[in-house]
Amino acid sequence: APTQDIPNARDNPLLRRYDGSFIVDYAQRAFEEFELPTAELKQVPGKKDAKNNDVFAPTTAEALEGRFTRIVYVAPANRSPLEVMRNYQEEITGKGGTILFSCRDEACGGDNSRSTDGGGGQQSLLMRIYPPADVKASYKSNGYCAVTDYINGLRYATMRLPTSGGNAHAAIAVYSLRGGTYCEALKERTIVVVALVEPRAREQRMVTAAATEMNAALGRDGRIVLYNILFDFDKADIKPESRPQLEEIARLLQASPNLRLHVVGHTD
Repeated sequence: APTQDIPNARDNPLLRRYDGSFIVDYAQRAFEEFELPTAELKQVPGKKDAKNNDVFAPTTAEALEGRFTRIVYVAPANRSPLEVMRNYQEEITGKGGTILFSCRDEACGGDNSRSTDGGGGQQSLLMRIYPPADVKASYKSNGYCAVTDYINGLRYATMRLPTSGGNAHAAIAVYSLRGGTYCEALKERTIVVVALVEPRAREQRMVTAAATEMNAALGRDGRIVLYNILFDFDKADIKPESRPQLEEIARLLQASPNLRLHVVGHTD
């Protein structure tokens, strides 16, 4: 059983840990997308995943983008999933947050005995907030056991927390491990999986291409890729920060009235 956090792992400042817990798995990305399940999972008829599981999807979900943090904790011995979950819910509501959805066991939908692992059955709720392909912890480690062993007493909640930069969102799954052959040290220990998305704008790393650069590339290669034409989420509305690149395209077209272009775009 763990006695300290894994290296280079830390709590997110927005959400404290349950006292006495240790971090056994950790990931953070500066900008990521995340689907936040906000309702029970229902089977998608006729659809299978890569491991031949029946696909289960939430009937409602929020599509989020921002700074993404996922932390897996092992709670102290003799702490139930209910007790730990209630503490997290009180922490969020005490900070002015809102519980969007909560469920337990079979009411969550899918296979409530599974964590992230397994094939040939039904998808679990945990597979939605921690996809099996994301499991990077070494085989038989505490981090691996915490998210791949069979589970009991699943409790799940999604929460919204106001911050100075907008609303942060959290998905929290709490359960106890059954303790398989190589996970006996964590048998009946409560596990907490926190997936947190903070509001953060994507860093603009692409340089605006000047009209002369575009003209040279088209003459040399017959094509050019432009990145700085941005759209509102799920809309065809062009964002104001696209203006510098569009103005350079206009200069190119004005200077080359006989130019014929095939334009291909990809967005959300």
